[in-house]
Amino acid sequence: MRALLNRIFELGDSPSVAQDLGTMWSPIRLGFWFILVNLVLGFSLGLTIYLSIIAADGDVMSYSQNLGLGQLCASVFLIGIGNILTILMPIRASGLLEGPRWGRYFDQIVLSGISPLRYFFGKIAAQNIFFLFIIIASLPWAIFSLSLGGTEVSFVIGGMFLLWIYANLITIFTLALGVFLHEIVAVIVVILLFANAYGFLGGMPWPTYISSILTPSHYLLEPVYTHMLNAGNGPPWGDITHFELVLGPFNIQIGSFTFFLFYSAIIGAIALVALLLGPVNCIVKENSTFGAIVLDGDMKKKSLFTKRFNLRRRSEISFFYENRTAFLTRWEGLFRHFGVLLTFTIIVVVACAFLNYYSQQFRQGEYYLASVWIYGIVMFAASLFFCNDRSIELTPQRIGNRSYTSGRLDWFCYTIFCFICILLGCGIPVIRDYLSGSAWYKNGPTRSWDFEMANELRRSVPFIILSFAQFYTMLRYFGTRYWLRAQAIGVSTLLLVALWLAPYGIAVAMMNSFDGIPYVIEIMSWVACLSPIPFMLWFFDSSLSMEGRIILENGPYILGMALHLLLPLLMLNLYKKQVALMEKERKCEVSE
Repeated sequence: MRALLNRIFELGDSPSVAQDLGTMWSPIRLGFWFILVNLVLGFSLGLTIYLSIIAADGDVMSYSQNLGLGQLCASVFLIGIGNILTILMPIRASGLLEGPRWGRYFDQIVLSGISPLRYFFGKIAAQNIFFLFIIIASLPWAIFSLSLGGTEVSFVIGGMFLLWIYANLITIFTLALGVFLHEIVAVIVVILLFANAYGFLGGMPWPTYISSILTPSHYLLEPVYTHMLNAGNGPPWGDITHFELVLGPFNIQIGSFTFFLFYSAIIGAIALVALLLGPVNCIVKENSTFGAIVLDGDMKKKSLFTKRFNLRRRSEISFFYENRTAFLTRWEGLFRHFGVLLTFTIIVVVACAFLNYYSQQFRQGEYYLASVWIYGIVMFAASLFFCNDRSIELTPQRIGNRSYTSGRLDWFCYTIFCFICILLGCGIPVIRDYLSGSAWYKNGPTRSWDFEMANELRRSVPFIILSFAQFYTMLRYFGTRYWLRAQAIGVSTLLLVALWLAPYGIAVAMMNSFDGIPYVIEIMSWVACLSPIPFMLWFFDSSLSMEGRIILENGPYILGMALHLLLPLLMLNLYKKQVALMEKERKCEVSE
């Protein structure tokens, strides 16, 4: 116990804590925070009381009469604190990296040997102190809401606890994103993401398992939703105050409080691991000097084009993450690559489970379209996560006592994930058909269209994997040619779109322009099958245009699918040659 306390005190002894608290406790800033908190809460509660008593607005008055004015004000009070946290927490979490870099003393932080864990923990501790200050500043409004009567004290305490979790989630998320992106961009992204989730997802009467993602606002509005259900004004999808899971004789009810704790624990853990691991080490010969990037041909370029601010930032942060703990360094490959693989697997399994649990509410086409979207989105995201650029392709990643290059681990994890998606796409229809007559699957589908759906999914899922294999092999090849991953993604996307749209567009245009000329339709059908678009339309027969039907009736399907394998094989061959050249250059650098 004493060792644990000493470790906590050691982490709290961070220079970022002293710097943050030194600026936060200034009289001007304290006064600004105090006035801001009271203005937001005072305006929100004042407007609520005005609409419910003085203006006698019908909807607000109905809520105040049925819930009690105190309970309504308590919900508004907690929602107001959440709004403040959504804006202020990301802003105050920034500056740990860009501040020292702009002040040109980041090299001193790196040379001090401070670990990223200790450095960032100081900011998290300071954010908790700031949250405590907001709660203290808002206590008069909490007492005012409780004094109106009808308020459940447990609801207010539970809401403040969830807001504390929410504040720490925002802080960790902002810090982690600020390591991989510029901190200004990270703050803007976090504010937009959490503000939309707080207002749209949590502020609307969506199902509990959806609206409790990222924010606790659904729980804070739960009294309002309860009144809506009692008044018969609830949404068509049923109860929005809890999620009911029926598995045979078991009836499990999960509320928004539990859902938010579950989601925040998972998202917070992923963000914390990403924060402690940092980006992949990108230190090579060209950026091995701290604060300078020198590439081939820089002597012939103007100084503006040799700055490379993004590469310089990445290399400086890579130097900083050399100070992380030996445990993270030893198991970096396991946490980084297989952790991402596990995350994507859980996402696709949970998404398919929810889709199939509620499949009785969908028509055949809707269910099929939703399945294709799920696999398409996760495969696209996996393609982006498991790709590299030139600086990190050959970076060694340790898994215990063994070391593998980052590129090889990405190939392995992406291949495993492709097989997982194929197994799910081909196996879930069989499982659904088996469970459709079981008492454990109350909301399951009927057998009337299950066999047909199984055949559709078995055809479509492998084809989706093949389509994204083209995109992924392009990403990997162009990643070995460019120093920035964004460049490889942009070039691969443009080239893939051109290769997909050009043959199909030319074929359709020629069919419309030269209709009636012999052999035009047959020739253009072969041209169109160079694109995967006709095969995608093949799985959506109801949405096929006349040109699409003509192509599928005259085009060589098997030959077209075989041609779609040529591009991944070609890009894979080019990738292997480029990696071999990079390895040869790396060995020459080491020998020198």
